[in-house]
Amino acid sequence: MNEKLKETLLSIMPITVMVLLIHFSTYAALDSVLLTRFIIGAVMMMIGLPIFLQGVDMSIERMGEQMSGALVKSNKMIIVLIGGFILGFLVNAAEPDVHIFSRQFAALTAPELSHWIFVLIMSTGFGLAVAAGLLRIIRNIKMRYFMAIFFGLLFVLTLFTGEEFIGVAFDTYGATTGAIATPFLLALAIGVSSKTRRSTDEAAESFGILGIGSAGAVLAILVQGVLLKDSNVGAIPDLAEVSSRTLSHGAFFLQTLRETVGEVSLGLSPILLSYAIVAILWIKPKKRDIRRIGIGAIITFLGLVIFLTGVYFGFLEASREVGTQLALRGEMWLPLAVGALFGLVSVFAEPSVAILNTQIEEETSGSIRGKTVLWTLAIGVSLAVTISILRILIPEFRITHALLPVLGLVIALCFVAPDIFIGIAVDAGGVASGTMAAAFILPYAQGIAKNTVGADPLIDGFGVITFISMIPILSMLVLGFIYRVKARKAEQNQSA
Repeated sequence: MNEKLKETLLSIMPITVMVLLIHFSTYAALDSVLLTRFIIGAVMMMIGLPIFLQGVDMSIERMGEQMSGALVKSNKMIIVLIGGFILGFLVNAAEPDVHIFSRQFAALTAPELSHWIFVLIMSTGFGLAVAAGLLRIIRNIKMRYFMAIFFGLLFVLTLFTGEEFIGVAFDTYGATTGAIATPFLLALAIGVSSKTRRSTDEAAESFGILGIGSAGAVLAILVQGVLLKDSNVGAIPDLAEVSSRTLSHGAFFLQTLRETVGEVSLGLSPILLSYAIVAILWIKPKKRDIRRIGIGAIITFLGLVIFLTGVYFGFLEASREVGTQLALRGEMWLPLAVGALFGLVSVFAEPSVAILNTQIEEETSGSIRGKTVLWTLAIGVSLAVTISILRILIPEFRITHALLPVLGLVIALCFVAPDIFIGIAVDAGGVASGTMAAAFILPYAQGIAKNTVGADPLIDGFGVITFISMIPILSMLVLGFIYRVKARKAEQNQSA
């Protein structure tokens, strides 16, 4: 639990301190109501996240291992693929970042594009892609060809998708993987790859399944954008945001808590119900395991409710207000500099990045150092946020002007980087864009978009997580190419 608390403080505290420094410097002073809610929200997030992560370790992770093991033991491809789809769908629908993100999208669109409709579309794409990723492992399809085709589809669909959906679609890449999806899908990918009897490639095959699922969610939203291209889904007034200021802290807190309890219940209950069915029919776990998973599920629920209530109670709105006030000052350098700094800090504070660095050092036998990866990701994310904010401040700079060249480079690099780096790269996009991207950087960008002449909150306010995800993918592929060149030179020197 102490380790979880440390991880949480490293993730949330830097952003919280930066917002308070900006507030007291008077560059973006929050009113007393919003400042109070922001502090309460930040404290709740710091309390709720470690409780949630502890519960995940006790329950979700164990359920993932057991359910994945049951699927693999069936030795039937159709069962593995259907099970992969169902698991992918359920874990994505339960991810906290998915709900934080989709709520912000639903608040700016017509009522028919509700929060849960968006979650269902994302989760369907995610689940189908997970099944496709498992099929790739079973059929021994090279990762380079698989991802080149996947990114090629994204490239083509982007050309035909309504502009309102492009930023939103690619933002989902960074919002779809987290503490719930990771243990389930990694256990499933490792189990399936072990059955292919290619033990030397087992580590390489375990990378990429998360990124493949995320790409599937992007694909699903892009398809939705193509279907709704001529529909009016533009921004509508956010009445909820206006009315929340008129409520007392207590009334607004209870309203937020009630909504969050319902949201978390709907998100977690399908996973728990699915596990109960599989446990009764196939797994038949020991009573000790059932007790531990049951207690862990309660802890997961409580932690997630506390964490998300903190996000919705004050963190999102305060983040949006910081962007609003910096934009209203009329000095372009301010929102750019603050955004770049937020991007840099978020990478150093993200615990998953440290895990990724260790994995890369191990797989390359130290040829590529963890510090190199860390700084590559940090500079890449900082640059990504800067590009995103610049795109908002200069309305003529459309998202496709930067996104399509990046996708083109990613597709090209898939053919020259080692397979293991392609898997690492597509996973890195989700790792670099942690919870703070959805909970702080995205609403910060929306605040700027709402108060910049010529910018549209729906078209320009989304897209920041897009580049936070895509730039690290590009960076990791470049590192993979460098590693390949170094390895070839080493082989040539040895043969000489």
